[in-house]
Amino acid sequence: MSRKAPPAKLVHLRASALVVDHQWNSRQESSASPAADKDLQADIEKRGLLQPLVVVKVGEEWILVAGFRRQRACAAIDETRTWPCLERSFEDFELGLEAEASGANLAENLHRRNLKPYEIADHLARIRKTQPGITLAQLSELVGLSQGRARELLKVRERAVPEVWAVFKRYGRRYPGAIQFKDLMSVVGLPRLEQLEAWKKIVAASKPKKRQRRTLEDYLEQVHEIAGSVDFRAGVRFGLLVALNREPWPTMAAEETAP
Repeated sequence: MSRKAPPAKLVHLRASALVVDHQWNSRQESSASPAADKDLQADIEKRGLLQPLVVVKVGEEWILVAGFRRQRACAAIDETRTWPCLERSFEDFELGLEAEASGANLAENLHRRNLKPYEIADHLARIRKTQPGITLAQLSELVGLSQGRARELLKVRERAVPEVWAVFKRYGRRYPGAIQFKDLMSVVGLPRLEQLEAWKKIVAASKPKKRQRRTLEDYLEQVHEIAGSVDFRAGVRFGLLVALNREPWPTMAAEETAP
């Protein structure tokens, strides 16, 4: 049964006064360039903050949950100005503050569809580590992923050896050549000591085989396999022998060339 989040309350806070805890941020690599950050800042200055920051109050501190780029832009515009924020009461949820805050951040970033697969996997594993009793169904609902996708990503993050995890970080779900994501998943399912060797075999098998260059000697040995008459095969054989300097180049007699 789907859980209903308690209603968020709109508050106005100084962006520069928020506590920024990056362990809750699912985005490990900013997909925005410095120029894009400046564009965001200019847009907020012109039109205001259209999407509020998401915060939670812990004691006397306001902690940022979602909107890390927006928070930086707002703080750069004016450290004393207050900005609209949605206050979430994560303590009302059964999973606890840290898991709920991490889940909320991941869910927001997933809606933008530009998180890398390894970032999602990392964050799912972090939530499960902070909340050992969380079920796959609860975790999937928390971040808005299907159980199958969440199970798949958790398996890679929690079982892959460092070398295989590095491959996943680089390629995600799309691999070069004939390699497929299911190949990596089959490797991850193996005991850790066997994974690297299995992956090397998959990579080796996926490489296109080089065509062996055939020599005139090879063709000479296979003349008998050529389709055609006996005379035709004899002509081909003679031509190869000439090319190999085993027969002289035929010359026409003087009387045959006379007009």
